[in-house]
Amino acid sequence: ASAIHIFVVSGFYIIYLPKLIKLHSSKSDSFRKELLTFGAITFASSVILVFIIPLISPFIFEIIGKSEFSSQTSLLYFLLFGFMLNNLSLIPHMYLYIIEDEKYITLIMAVSFLINLILNLVFIPKFGIQGAAYSLVCTYFIVLLLKLIRAKQKWKRSVVC
Repeated sequence: ASAIHIFVVSGFYIIYLPKLIKLHSSKSDSFRKELLTFGAITFASSVILVFIIPLISPFIFEIIGKSEFSSQTSLLYFLLFGFMLNNLSLIPHMYLYIIEDEKYITLIMAVSFLINLILNLVFIPKFGIQGAAYSLVCTYFIVLLLKLIRAKQKWKRSVVC
């Protein structure tokens, strides 16, 4: 499931980050268009991988000698959804990073660490390994929400000024 995140970060984030930094620093009108393109590519590739990975996972499990993992497809779906939320959080994260709002990114990640720890302590005893997947999805949803809220606040301020 983490292949979704690795694919997007190594495939798009690394490519678009320098380009967006340059466009933002030069006050280029293309910045918004490039950020939207990054967002669209991130979303589309994440959704496509969410559908492809369950199709190929039985073959991968067979190759690595872990066919018994095929019985845990519900866990895989939760993990895939969680990593998709994580990828979507990269869109506002990219903007926050470019405008040098790293303190807020760090705060979000610290809060998400605590939330994930608490959720794991609550969900794992009740639901086992599935509880860890629930915690992951909840945590990444909160990360996405907090980054979106902050990016929207910062975006409105930059457009108004």
